[in-house]
Amino acid sequence: MLFRSFGAASWAGSGLHAQQTPAPSASPSAGAEPAGDAWNFADEDAAPTWGQTVRTQAFDLGITAAFFALAALGLMFFYSDGKALLEVLRNVSWPRLLVPVALTLLSYLLMALSYEGIARSAGTAIGLWPMLRITFVSNTVNYLVATGGLSGFAFRMYFFTQHGIPMGNAVTISFVQGLLTNLTLLFFLAMGFYFLLVHASLGTAALVTAATMLGAFVLLTVLCLVLLVRPLARRRFLARAVLVGHRIARRVLPSHRLPRRIHLWRVAHNVNSGLDFMLSRWQSMLGPAGWIILDW
Repeated sequence: MLFRSFGAASWAGSGLHAQQTPAPSASPSAGAEPAGDAWNFADEDAAPTWGQTVRTQAFDLGITAAFFALAALGLMFFYSDGKALLEVLRNVSWPRLLVPVALTLLSYLLMALSYEGIARSAGTAIGLWPMLRITFVSNTVNYLVATGGLSGFAFRMYFFTQHGIPMGNAVTISFVQGLLTNLTLLFFLAMGFYFLLVHASLGTAALVTAATMLGAFVLLTVLCLVLLVRPLARRRFLARAVLVGHRIARRVLPSHRLPRRIHLWRVAHNVNSGLDFMLSRWQSMLGPAGWIILDW
């Protein structure tokens, strides 16, 4: 989940506020950190109707992926043992099955509430019921199609824009919800490893591993919080991460798999803008954060 939002965000274009803020004509250079408004860049290869094109391509990709996923599920049922499936259905305790079904629906509701809270903060609220339908469809596609979150992101972008949300705001809503979810995940991971250390009987190797993982997740959580409240340090860190990440990718990836540097700058820009959005509206982020914590 931690990298799903980042990977999907590279499809979203030149940033969370690309439609609202004029952009310079050049992207950040390969050897220097972007300064000031250089974070609001535009792809020099982009067409005038770039946002519409990306939205259409993303939705087409999501439809194609969903089709193949459903076809694969159909083949699995077609070639399975029908009698064995019927026997399993006869032995199912339907009252007990209703419990996880109800909790699953509650999880969708809490996710929809978090999305709607962020949309309201961005000034583009569409109502809980439409947001619940969008959340149900996009997250279900995510579970069915393993594309790193891109399939659900594509459906979410399509439905958001169909409800009149501008592309930039649609990316903001989706990406900020992902950031809040990942920060919550880091907190729970740290708490889980702490619980293992103090409440479980672990061998020496497992104890060392749990202690190491606990320290790593605590440091990562603290780093995220520092980057959240220190915009200048955040921009410098993201710029350095893009340059170092691209150098490493050039060494370990084949040329046809190497991501364009402009895509990495887009991801960094979206991370920076998403954290700025959260910091500038921190009071209105408490509600969505609470729903996400309950969902976890």
